[in-house]
Amino acid sequence: MSAVEHLQWIEEQLDALPKLTPESAERLREHRIRGITLLRQRLAALGPYPATTAEEQAVWENQKRQIEEDVQLEMQTERLMEPPLEEAWDVWLAKDKLKAMKDNTMVDLAGGMGGSWLPESLRIPPLSPASAYHQQSEGQLQVQAASMSQPHHEHASPHHEHLDHQDHHPVHEPHQPAHDQHQQVLKQQGLEQGLEEGLEQHQAVLEHEQQLQHHALSQHVQPGLAVQQHYEDPQDQQLHPHEHHEQHLPPQQAQHDPAPGLGPLDMDPGSMKLCRRCNQHKPLSQFYKSKANSDGHDGRCKACDALQCADRRRKKQRVEQPTVESKPCRRCGEVKLATEFYRNKTNPDGLYNNCKACFAADAQERRSRLAPLEDRAVSQKTCKRCQQTKPASDFYRNKLMADGLYSHCKLCYGQAASERSAERQIAPEKLCRRCKVVKTSEEFYHSKMTSDGLQSYCKACYAAAAVARRERISQAAALNEQQPAPLGEPQALPEQHASQEAAQHLPVGLAPGLAQGIPTGLAAGLPPGTSLQVQLEQEEVPQLMHGHVHAPMPQDY
Repeated sequence: MSAVEHLQWIEEQLDALPKLTPESAERLREHRIRGITLLRQRLAALGPYPATTAEEQAVWENQKRQIEEDVQLEMQTERLMEPPLEEAWDVWLAKDKLKAMKDNTMVDLAGGMGGSWLPESLRIPPLSPASAYHQQSEGQLQVQAASMSQPHHEHASPHHEHLDHQDHHPVHEPHQPAHDQHQQVLKQQGLEQGLEEGLEQHQAVLEHEQQLQHHALSQHVQPGLAVQQHYEDPQDQQLHPHEHHEQHLPPQQAQHDPAPGLGPLDMDPGSMKLCRRCNQHKPLSQFYKSKANSDGHDGRCKACDALQCADRRRKKQRVEQPTVESKPCRRCGEVKLATEFYRNKTNPDGLYNNCKACFAADAQERRSRLAPLEDRAVSQKTCKRCQQTKPASDFYRNKLMADGLYSHCKLCYGQAASERSAERQIAPEKLCRRCKVVKTSEEFYHSKMTSDGLQSYCKACYAAAAVARRERISQAAALNEQQPAPLGEPQALPEQHASQEAAQHLPVGLAPGLAQGIPTGLAAGLPPGTSLQVQLEQEEVPQLMHGHVHAPMPQDY
């Protein structure tokens, strides 16, 4: 099917769609406005996009996505409870999809230049600000009024932007006089004639743009700035409408579109770009490079790309048991057994790509880069849940965070745990992860961290694991005791250590050799300069010295 036939087919499908009655169109408009208002309120309560750590940004993204899903579920429930509204919604979605297909087809025909391939006779002249205001439907005016009355949230969703901004994505309302007039003109004069004339004009525009690129290189135009031509004769400026349009680019378009004659890699790394997933303006350094786009960077930021990769991993088919006996480690390149890899159910072989040793080395390297918690300590912090600034003592410590503290305060963590516990329902039975046996809930310990309220191991497996852990500890202690002392360093007996300590407390002038025969308690209690009388039997000396032979000791001294 050619592009012209595709456009004709789209027109036939649009004509075949049922027409909405005024009552249905009004009810659909109210429903859409309510969805936008509800989304604005909840996003405003979420707060601004955090600019601290990747973990906090990921938490914010998850909360934003949860809000969007909740609003979408509420609006879907409202439509299901009202069948006429559901039918009107389906018609509007079908019409919006067909119009998007038509726009994409026309852009493909134009070679990425929008509607510039159409001849002047088939184009709709741009509306003045006053005319554009009158062309807006009543629903759009109410949406704009609602956005002005409520605090503006700079992190609106892409669907929300699609409904709000008329200059970027027009809302497809049932009443569009300019669009209907344009379609009628196309039908009367024929698309074939428009394409023939448009291709000739498109070739002329391409030649003119090449001249502009050559001029831009000679003038050293900076990225993001449109080429400005100065004419001595005002009539010359009217002969170049394309250049005149470039001088009045919107700030956002002038910021994101690279200048003519400059490649995508020549753009300033500090320039900003709009992420099409989170709808946030971020520096180019937060985007991966991509040759598929004109600016040389991916349309999604790195954080959104990570979230999308995580979604794909969750949707992958899980592998319960490893399918290989050995595999090469991607990091060290050595072929190792499957037991030397951690389990990963989302990988086709059921194992991680890096071995356990490489995982440990990476973890040690990450820990070495982190500063001690004492150096990262802060006096206070703002809780991401209650939005209150509290002292650092009201937060749990987390060595993985930049400031060493969790994002939520202790009170909010407790409240969240209580809410989860109230909503949690204990499962009647569960599969033990260790023995792989399905058992009743009475055979599991309770847990507040799991969705089913039960631990992963049954009570018997927990007891067996505890016994095995104690045996490993005792075996390790026995091995440490059996290790011989190093050569050249004889191991002293405990009594010899006590005698040496007692010798340090003997009176001045006492024979040093007697210190080995005096009990530790007696020698330690002697004040300096006093006489000592100890009755020691000679047969007790070998027992005290563990078989070492010494000279007979005097009775009095």
